[in-house]
Amino acid sequence: MERLPRRAIVLRDDDPEVTLGQAREMLASLPAAEVFWAEGPAALRGVSGGDFSAVVVDLHQRLSLDALGLAHGLVRGGGSLVLRAPHQAPPDQSALAASPFPPSAAGRRTWSRLQPWLRAAPTRDEPLSVAPAVTEGTREQSDLVAQLTAALANANSPSAHVVIADRGRGKSAALGMMLAQLRPHASLAVTAPTPTQLVSVRRFDAKVDYVAPLHVGDVELLVVDEAAGLAVPTLKALSQRARHIVMATTVHGYEGHGRGFSLRFLPWLKQQRPTEVHRLEAPIRWASEDPLERWIFDGLLLDATPAADPIGTVQWARLDRDELATDETMLRQVFGLLVAAHYRTTPDDLMRLLDAANLEVHVLRTDNAVAAACLVAREGRLRPEDLAPLLEGRGRLRGQALAETLARHSDEPEAAGWDLRRNLRTAVHPSRRREGLGATIAAAVHADAEDDDDRADAFGTMFGATPGLLAFRRAQGYRLVRLGATRSDRSGLMSVVMLRPSSSRATALVARLRARLAVDLPHQLRVATSEHPVPRDLALAFREGLDLEPSPLSCADHHRRLRRYLDGTQTDWAIAGTLAALAEQADLTRLSDDDAALVRGRLLEHRAWRDLARERGASVRVTMRGLREAIAVIEPPPLWGTASSSG
Repeated sequence: MERLPRRAIVLRDDDPEVTLGQAREMLASLPAAEVFWAEGPAALRGVSGGDFSAVVVDLHQRLSLDALGLAHGLVRGGGSLVLRAPHQAPPDQSALAASPFPPSAAGRRTWSRLQPWLRAAPTRDEPLSVAPAVTEGTREQSDLVAQLTAALANANSPSAHVVIADRGRGKSAALGMMLAQLRPHASLAVTAPTPTQLVSVRRFDAKVDYVAPLHVGDVELLVVDEAAGLAVPTLKALSQRARHIVMATTVHGYEGHGRGFSLRFLPWLKQQRPTEVHRLEAPIRWASEDPLERWIFDGLLLDATPAADPIGTVQWARLDRDELATDETMLRQVFGLLVAAHYRTTPDDLMRLLDAANLEVHVLRTDNAVAAACLVAREGRLRPEDLAPLLEGRGRLRGQALAETLARHSDEPEAAGWDLRRNLRTAVHPSRRREGLGATIAAAVHADAEDDDDRADAFGTMFGATPGLLAFRRAQGYRLVRLGATRSDRSGLMSVVMLRPSSSRATALVARLRARLAVDLPHQLRVATSEHPVPRDLALAFREGLDLEPSPLSCADHHRRLRRYLDGTQTDWAIAGTLAALAEQADLTRLSDDDAALVRGRLLEHRAWRDLARERGASVRVTMRGLREAIAVIEPPPLWGTASSSG
């Protein structure tokens, strides 16, 4: 059947009621089911896999490039993407203004950059009508389904198949068709970064059950959709749990599909087992060379790539973002590096790159191109009144992740008043990795921040830990100060906080935090292992440089930590060493048998919350509250003093 081109219609007026009225009048002839009125990215993800004759996006209240990327994929061939946008007044971008600064602190560079793009929208002078539904796939898709089904039915040795395509080419539907033809299958797991990303797969095989990446066990066949939305370590771990693997992924994704999949994972997979790569080129729901798709790619930089060949000596520079926003070549090179380096880079990250109030962009440039990039957020300098809501559990701080974790999770609120810098992302051109450019740009960034006229107290970084990344940061003077309680569903990695002190007070802070970590870490690792095994090399990397026989914390420190736990402002994970010491010395006879078993199970046996909750016949949240209530009854050791159980 014929695939039709799509168009964009941009309705502009500074009064949102005017564009709303225009959109309603324009779309009045279409059945209600043929029009989707988008209310932001969350609503758009909720209809992932659907298609409409028209999708309407409101740009008056909020600008979201993620929403634009999602919306265009819901318009079928012959249909229209309708944008309602102001002429002059830019949309609300308050989320890009770091606390405690006002919304006006966020930049307007993205909005300015989009003005000529909006004027160039691919439109045509035809009345709106119902776009014909696509009822059949392409020959390319049916051939792929046949190839995959035959290969898996006849495979004797371990195999891997990778399907690569732009959005709208039918790769997810192909997985569903393949699974339906392979049923019944004795040992199968189907996963994706999120459950909603299996909507298209389920349209062709309704029996598909989603398994979170972290919970995939050993199976005969593993199917992964939107695979590039998972971190490379997770992909490697998944590939070792199945005899046969089928992975499909979007090349130029709108939800964060970094090219680490193509650049780092795929070559590794080919070394592990025979791997066949399949590509789908022809769109299923719209015409080839679709003008709307090309327009969206240009505006959102979905096809941004690193420079072709940045050869020669590099030189550091901190970019002027006003100039970056108008230099399309430089912008594409910088953003392309970020996409290539990180699996969760999304179009909204382009907005943050240009407009986040507290962001700096550092690069290493050759004569012809960008060889490395580093994003740094300026944080801290918060007043006590800025922190009060956070410390009382009444909210979070925009753009202050490092200051927030020090104040709230590490019980060091005074550090949030210091000058802090957070290394958000570092990206090195694929052709120049292993030349030390990551360390070179980090050293330049540190030197810039330690200038006498604008000196930072400390640099910090927060990331999913691997032994290599920990060693990389440690070589630059960073020290591990905190281990996160949960693992990312997408990456499967444990989060960490590392600090690099520059001032004497920051040096003292790092010493205090590492002393506490030395006490807590053994218990935290036992708890983490009860949920998912912690690789031995990673556990050793966490322990490196810590006192293996740490000095006991002071009575005052234990007392303060316990009080914050009982008040609900700390978790059991954050003070694991204190609670274990309390449980070891406590008289549990004052507790009911169930509560005593809970205290022993969590604090002495380091069991997972889900197992304890199952035994108590309660939810994890109720079980956590039960532990806090039980601890409130226990008398602390005499030297600790008496902890209040209020709150």
